Amino acid sequence: MIAKTVSLVVFLLITNLLLGQGIGTWTSYSSKKEIVAVTSKDDNQIWCATTGGAFLYENSSSTFLQLGTSEGLSSPLLTTVAIDNINQIWFGTQLGAQPGMINIYDFQSGSIRKINDILNSNFSQKNINKIEAFGDTMHVSTAFGLSLINPKDFSFYDTFIKFGDFDATISVRSSAKFNRFFVITNNGVAVQRSNSTNLSAPESWNSYFFNSGFPANNAYEFTRFNNDVLAATSSGVLKFENNNWIPFAFSGIDTRNISASQTELFIVSLETGRNKIHKISSGNSEVVFENNENYIINDIYVTSTGLVFAATNSGLLKISSGNYELLVPEGPANNAFLSLAADNDGELWVGTGQDVFGIGVMHFNGSSWNLISRENNPEIISNAYHKVFAGSDNTKYFCNWGRGLTVLKDNIITNYTAQNSNIAGVPADPNFLVISDVKTDSKGNIWVLNLLSAERKPLSVITPSGDVHGFEFKNPVVTESDLAFHLAIDQYDTKWFAITVGNVGLYYFNENGTFNNPNDDKMGWVRSSDGLASNAITSLALDQRGALWVGTNLGVNIIPEPSTPTSRISTVLGLRQQTITEIKVDPLNQKWVGTMQGLFHLSEDGTVVINSYNTENSPLPSNEIKSLAIDKTNGIVYIGTDFGLSALKTTSVSPRESFDELFVYPNPVIVNNNFNQNITIDGLIANSTIKVLTISGKLVREIVTPGGRVGFWDAKDMEGNLVPSGIYLIVAHDEDGSNVSKAKVAILRE
Repeated sequence: MIAKTVSLVVFLLITNLLLGQGIGTWTSYSSKKEIVAVTSKDDNQIWCATTGGAFLYENSSSTFLQLGTSEGLSSPLLTTVAIDNINQIWFGTQLGAQPGMINIYDFQSGSIRKINDILNSNFSQKNINKIEAFGDTMHVSTAFGLSLINPKDFSFYDTFIKFGDFDATISVRSSAKFNRFFVITNNGVAVQRSNSTNLSAPESWNSYFFNSGFPANNAYEFTRFNNDVLAATSSGVLKFENNNWIPFAFSGIDTRNISASQTELFIVSLETGRNKIHKISSGNSEVVFENNENYIINDIYVTSTGLVFAATNSGLLKISSGNYELLVPEGPANNAFLSLAADNDGELWVGTGQDVFGIGVMHFNGSSWNLISRENNPEIISNAYHKVFAGSDNTKYFCNWGRGLTVLKDNIITNYTAQNSNIAGVPADPNFLVISDVKTDSKGNIWVLNLLSAERKPLSVITPSGDVHGFEFKNPVVTESDLAFHLAIDQYDTKWFAITVGNVGLYYFNENGTFNNPNDDKMGWVRSSDGLASNAITSLALDQRGALWVGTNLGVNIIPEPSTPTSRISTVLGLRQQTITEIKVDPLNQKWVGTMQGLFHLSEDGTVVINSYNTENSPLPSNEIKSLAIDKTNGIVYIGTDFGLSALKTTSVSPRESFDELFVYPNPVIVNNNFNQNITIDGLIANSTIKVLTISGKLVREIVTPGGRVGFWDAKDMEGNLVPSGIYLIVAHDEDGSNVSKAKVAILRE
């Protein structure tokens, strides 16, 4: 079944791309290799909950189906997965991204239902720790107790918050029902007393404190095997017998997971820092998987035939007859999107992190992901790439935290380090060179911003011939203790950057075309005393009219004439007091602004907030926007967060240099009295005008386009009435009418 679903999805995707549709649609990209839970109902369709969303692996066809926020999940940060008795898949979310939200996926319809009762409750801690199915009831273990939910109508049977002698609203890690209820809490295990019915009453529970009535300092989960109730604990597998917990197997060994088939028991142990999977069958024990790859096993599921699926931090392990394979769905290598850059081909490049957190540079070509790292490329000298930039000639630049700058041009890698470029590193270690940002000027020079320069030279230039020059700031002074970030180069080749620690503010520099003559250098700074909202600069961007947009921790300022920066500074009123994280300019000169509270889409001059997006009204996985990139070729806005990447399809596409062929869609157009859609005209040059004519040449409508490659017609005439059925000519021309292109569209009135 899944194979047909995937084929249909691929067909629809290709069809949409060919038709140019999908404007306003979202796509989510996230790494799903860190799996926290795994389960199945039919031993074929294996469901996994991950820190980047969910996926289904179909064992018979070896195919994947992925779910993210763009498919309807409320958060990519999942904690658990379970399948109810009517084959609905239940997911729980964790702290930091809508904790307490339950998502229920209907595989047949593809719809996701959300239960927000726990999210909206008055409990201070709302994490969903685990969801388990027992008969016609879903057990939801939470940070405050245990809730029982009816999977048919999603009503709550009951919620229990006090278990025997344990504190009220104690966190419940796991639960089970084997004739009576069993619960693992933060302080021990609670068991329903025989014949008790009012489970809301504390006296209906026997409580077994860790290292007291329960002979272990931790417990993880329960299972039933040969009519025995077993618990995986930090001191081995324990059995519940005569209201006591006694040793059953692997005494003294940390057993993390436990799962049983009809005749076999599988146990995950943690020994000397590594996991093993053991099988007990007919009283005999054997190791079926010994971890030699440092996989961390978080959960296991065992099929009726003894096939083991293990959820790990590196993917889904499929284990059979002593052999195993690691299964990972297509996606990015991790979910840290610290910096984004889209090149001229519409391909995306991602900086992943500073110091030990960087894993290299991720690359997305529109359909598949790969990773450029030290492990797979010997020319990479460190994985700590935290900033990326794509030049106008499609050269890619990667800023490293400690090892300088890497340039990728025509598939050739060139490194500029403190050793080979004479750019000094930090004062404590001049060989440790942190390039905080990079841009190119109109002459093809590469300008790099030095985070912390031992030689007090925050700016350096690398010429096309490979010469390197550094520049010192003496008025205003930049010292070896000042941290420099956020570089932009305006139409006058003036370099702008921010000092974020030390003598904070917005700095500018222009060498006037002479690298060796400091006497004609122009430098200065702009601060709050000049009109900036704050000296804490967080982002810089130049728009198509040459205005400098300055993001701060208190909003956005605009310097409309950078050549006289202090003469006039305006404020974007709609973003006052917002902490700005990133500003990008699209082909229509509209602004996309990332903040700590979501994403804002602004008009060209910033006076109008066209739209705003957050986790409540969009598939964004987090309101804290880390990075942005504009794919001008395809009209895609990429939004990076700590929890994954989102892509929004927009109408902001770079216009064609000359008319080739107009592409009109949908075509034909079925119109009724309730028609409120737009007909898209794709293939325009800059600032095109569109005329709609009847087949006999009568003017129906004249349309001024937004200025990019795409324009729209609402199927109405100049009086605002829907046009009658017929064939209409679409004629597009440039400002002086010398370049013209035509197309036809059929209107069918119902």
